[in-house]
Amino acid sequence: MRTQAGSLEPADLFPERFSTPALTRHPTVSTFATLSLAWLLPVMTWETPLQGQLPPPSAPVALKSGDIIYADSGDAIAGGFVIKVDGKTGAQTVVSSGNLLRQPFGVVIDSQNQIVVTDSARLIRIDPLTGTQKVIADDASGVLGSPYGIAVNHHGAVLAANLQAILTIDPVTGHAEVVASGGHLRSPVAIALAESGEDLFILDLGSPMEIIRLNLKSHAQTIISQAGYLKSPQSIVAKGGALYVTDVAISDGNFGTGRIIQIDSRTGVQKIVSEGGRLVGPVGIAVNQEGSLIVGDPYIIRSTSPDLYDGGILAIDPASGAQRLLAQGHGSFVNPRGVAVVRSSELPRGSETATAAGD
Repeated sequence: MRTQAGSLEPADLFPERFSTPALTRHPTVSTFATLSLAWLLPVMTWETPLQGQLPPPSAPVALKSGDIIYADSGDAIAGGFVIKVDGKTGAQTVVSSGNLLRQPFGVVIDSQNQIVVTDSARLIRIDPLTGTQKVIADDASGVLGSPYGIAVNHHGAVLAANLQAILTIDPVTGHAEVVASGGHLRSPVAIALAESGEDLFILDLGSPMEIIRLNLKSHAQTIISQAGYLKSPQSIVAKGGALYVTDVAISDGNFGTGRIIQIDSRTGVQKIVSEGGRLVGPVGIAVNQEGSLIVGDPYIIRSTSPDLYDGGILAIDPASGAQRLLAQGHGSFVNPRGVAVVRSSELPRGSETATAAGD
């Protein structure tokens, strides 16, 4: 089903969308300037919040079921951000910023209830209580490369796509190994673990663009779907027998009219779930416990903003395509990328009990 695109389709007003997902930047920021400056920035301190920015948390706040975590590539001054959004109220809290965070892209909640992001050829773990950052893997061995999309398997290992191969990374030691390469894999950029844990669904940016199933036991690769509505896909999530992909509608792959595509994981049949409206150039996607699609789009328009594009987080009904704005960008964080949703099964037993008692 399609939603009405409304009046937000002035494609000629948008700059071209960068082909590499992690470099898809807010249009008012020079990508290459940001890349060169971000490496030299000192640790950011929070004394007086800048206009439009969120203050840091005043006290440690544990993650609770339904919270949304998203990575924001920020800007050359503040560096990158990891931000928590209350799934019910939309209230935003900065979990961690600057320091090691330069251009975070993919994000997951690991088996220890820690946040893991991909950023500039590194995996960084963030303690959601303190905001403390730690590099758990980098490309010193030449294996990690530049990971983008990530997932956590049922054994707690981090799986990653680095545009060359699919990797598994030990979150304790940082040791990285290649799980799959070659075959149908040309430029794997995003991954989604099947609910069974046996298969990994891979979004590959080769020509033609494809969705590939990788059996994690046999390592057999199977092409599920290719081309069709896939123009410039960015991320993928699995829910039941359906796969959902963020993409754009414009044939040359530039942003302007965004879309969410549903793909049957068995037949490969594609259909459009939602298109246009607030969707301009969606990147990250996740599913909450109510079944809504949670989408990060760095180009959501705010007509009253001097920058016009403030980005934000959307909730989309996969049945009707209806869109709801949960949170919108401010100040330095207007570039949401990867998103993850905290589930009750990921929380320590004590945290889950406390959350339930407080509801």
